[in-house]
Amino acid sequence: MKTLITFIIGTGLIVSSFADSAATSAKPPPMYTHVYKLDYGTFVSHLRQLVPPRVGESNEELLLRFAKEQHIKLPKPSSIVLNEKQGWLKVTMPRAVRAKVDKLVQHVVEGK
Repeated sequence: MKTLITFIIGTGLIVSSFADSAATSAKPPPMYTHVYKLDYGTFVSHLRQLVPPRVGESNEELLLRFAKEQHIKLPKPSSIVLNEKQGWLKVTMPRAVRAKVDKLVQHVVEGK
């Protein structure tokens, strides 16, 4: 009888620990925002040279597509905002992709 109770309690603990880890892994990673100061006209011009835009595609959508082509995954709720008037690019992303996004922005700024 003690063996059966021990088995039931042990099984319950194992199941609950798997349930907790599944719930924990479903949380999105923390997001960080970085603002890149840039010359908007030059940046967009270089971006359009590197990746020809599709009909009706905004500059933000073009940049997101270019990031995907460069194998940079920006999980939800990541975002990209280009501000033409103030000349900045704001990217909200997980810390794990920050270095890749830095290289992508540098790549576009240099136009190479």
